[in-house]
Amino acid sequence: TNLIFLDISHNVLESIQDENIWTLTTLTDLSLSSNRMVTLPLAIACLERLRILRADDNCITSIEPDIIRLPELRALHLAQNNIAAVPSLGWKWATNLEVLDLSNNDLDSLPYQMMALPRLTTLGLARNPRLSPRVTQAFFSSGPAGALAYLAAQ
Repeated sequence: TNLIFLDISHNVLESIQDENIWTLTTLTDLSLSSNRMVTLPLAIACLERLRILRADDNCITSIEPDIIRLPELRALHLAQNNIAAVPSLGWKWATNLEVLDLSNNDLDSLPYQMMALPRLTTLGLARNPRLSPRVTQAFFSSGPAGALAYLAAQ
């Protein structure tokens, strides 16, 4: 298939089978937003051309490090989920990631390994009530680099 954009948002999906994803090797933009997914299909990690992954407004509880490692990933939208922790693995390979939106989740911390994101320009952390106010203050005073520098110092 030559499909580059797939939008299956707003479909009340609880899951997607891996075998439905593996064949989409040319996909660059995938929107799974506003469904009822608890996990992302691990087969997404095989989509080496994927640049944008939208999975906000679901019930996702964790992020697979293999998805973070996608070589072309530029934007990862995971706002409005149930994510309590961000993995420490995978960030040093996310060299092209520019946008990371983790707003409106249940985060209480972020791993210092996120310092390895050299191109990050947008980091969404709003409405994570358990996240230290110092992280958000550092973000607002110095942007993504400030928030990540604060994390590295911890």
